[in-house]
Amino acid sequence: MFDSAQRYPAGTCHPGTRETVIKLIMEWIEHSPPETGVLWLYGPAGAGKSSIMQKIAELLRQMQSPFYAGSFFFARDIPERERSSALFLTLAYQIAHYIPGMAKLVNEVMISQPSVTTKTMEVQSQLLIIEPLKALLPQSPPAHVNSPIVIVDGLDECDTPVQQQGILSCIADAVSKHRVHLRFLIASRPEFWIDRSFSSVPLKDATRTICLNDFEYESTKDIQTFLRDGFAKILDQNPDVMSGVMKPWPSTTIIDHFTAMASCQFVYASTILKFIGDYTDDFLDPQTKLNILLELDRDERKPAFSSLDQLYKKILTVYPRKDTLKTVLGGILANIGPTALHIFMGINKNETSMVLRAISSLIKVTTEAFKPNGDADLDAFLGIPDPCIQYCHRSFPEFLEDERRSGEFSMKTESFSDHLVDRAFDWLLKGITDVS
Repeated sequence: MFDSAQRYPAGTCHPGTRETVIKLIMEWIEHSPPETGVLWLYGPAGAGKSSIMQKIAELLRQMQSPFYAGSFFFARDIPERERSSALFLTLAYQIAHYIPGMAKLVNEVMISQPSVTTKTMEVQSQLLIIEPLKALLPQSPPAHVNSPIVIVDGLDECDTPVQQQGILSCIADAVSKHRVHLRFLIASRPEFWIDRSFSSVPLKDATRTICLNDFEYESTKDIQTFLRDGFAKILDQNPDVMSGVMKPWPSTTIIDHFTAMASCQFVYASTILKFIGDYTDDFLDPQTKLNILLELDRDERKPAFSSLDQLYKKILTVYPRKDTLKTVLGGILANIGPTALHIFMGINKNETSMVLRAISSLIKVTTEAFKPNGDADLDAFLGIPDPCIQYCHRSFPEFLEDERRSGEFSMKTESFSDHLVDRAFDWLLKGITDVS
């Protein structure tokens, strides 16, 4: 749940940030009658989705009307929080508590069918949520009555894609088929299988979407505010060791530099502040740690981005065929499209598509023509245009190229490019030999 001790301290939006997105979500929540039963908030890894959902949950709990019905925050690699089997049981418990009249009905189900806790999530959602709600409100509520909100955050962190799609299927049934007196606010990365569910009937017709990438300008300003206030707090907390630094600290130029480096990803800015403000492990003062980020080599900066590295490894580990994954990652680093990977590296285009699905929260794929060398004849031969593939965040290629950070996923652009040239040369020689 959003206020669970296991999530302490739960990240929330910094004051004065994410105001437009929060306003849009709250307008959807308060709108009567609702036009859609589901709102999907999506964005790349590290964009701050969970903080927004935490803030919304806090706001709902503060409101007089019973807008809040329950929440579940998924987290991969935490047994209690990555299992789909825990979702509807946890939600049913909260719905019984927050919606008047539901506790009695849910209790009756638990007494008459105690094995419901071992059933499938389809059965659990039907017996513990849908049927009690329909019994409580057999007819549609008046138009002026708002439906309570259920929050599901980090759906992509749920154990498997099959389970993620199963959850969305249960929610689609509740909203479209049974028309229960609930609405669902869901946040996730735009993983392929999740996006496909939202793009298909019935969820397609029942869902409003908000993409965090559409708020790039506002995100940049918000990150700048977040960094400025964070550095000010560090300065205030360390008067003894920071008395000699030049004010303002750090300079506007440095804050602008970090804002640009963040590329709209709050996790990057948060990592910087955490590294500079935490001296319990290395006993270095904030100015010295700031200098480490600005001036020194990658080896000395490695500890600063450990949390980012864990995030990247978590996403990459999902794909089962590591060699193929690394080849496609190398192709993106070297600015090589799927067609060239297929011809010169032997990677089937379907396999490349599967890799791109797996890392969709780390990349941007557009239909813009992909022209590696501007040679019209070669482009035509390779089947250009390919999709244009870019990383969402500039720290990711840096992570890949540093073996001490990425470990088994390490990738050198220069080495991959040299290997690609060798394979291309062999391919051309083979073609000339075959002709001869």
